[in-house]
Amino acid sequence: MIELRKFEIGDIDYLKLWITDERLCCQWCARNFIYPLDDLQLYKYISTLNDSHTNFAFTLVKKDDDIYPIGHIKIGNIDYEEKSAKLQFVLIGNRLFRGKGFGKDMVNLAIKYAFQYLELEELDLRVYSFNTSAINCYKTLGFKEIEYIDKSFQFNDEEIWDEIVMRLEKDKWKKERK
Repeated sequence: MIELRKFEIGDIDYLKLWITDERLCCQWCARNFIYPLDDLQLYKYISTLNDSHTNFAFTLVKKDDDIYPIGHIKIGNIDYEEKSAKLQFVLIGNRLFRGKGFGKDMVNLAIKYAFQYLELEELDLRVYSFNTSAINCYKTLGFKEIEYIDKSFQFNDEEIWDEIVMRLEKDKWKKERK
């Protein structure tokens, strides 16, 4: 069984273990964090979650005989007037669980939280165009591409990444679930 639970101080060490190089760090969060992740950055991150109701971060845990943290996701930039938010920092960190559907499950749980508990109407996310497994995951959950941004991010002197903005609307999500 898997579930989302609130991201806690004890989860900081998992993020530091999961983000193993600068490229992965940038793919995960652009430049919102600096590699290598450290306690100071992650304590600041947790404080932004605790200081407002516009950002919620979760750890995906697998519960068997024990509890295994396997991923991280954030619902951020929540605008309650517009009833919208962004899915951010999506990561199945534990490599043993990648490619097994846990990313899809985690995003789906975050969608349910956003639409049912927070009563939002729209979710956006950004993904780099080379991350085809993530793009396919988002499409299977109903996200649609709304914008393609050429050369949105430069990683080192050699790589320039394009970005895709995707959106999921609550009404379409509800229809596709039936």
